[in-house]
Amino acid sequence: MNTKTILKNHRLVPRNSQAKEMIVVGHFALWFLLIAFLYTA
Repeated sequence: MNTKTILKNHRLVPRNSQAKEMIVVGHFALWFLLIAFLYTA
């Protein structure tokens, strides 16, 4: 997964459902990393 692509999609906010799906997946990935970091800390 490319973070730059997710950020680009965030700024553009395209009507394309596939792009919105990628943004949602990006959010889940960020939350997962945050929870994993807090859990291991």
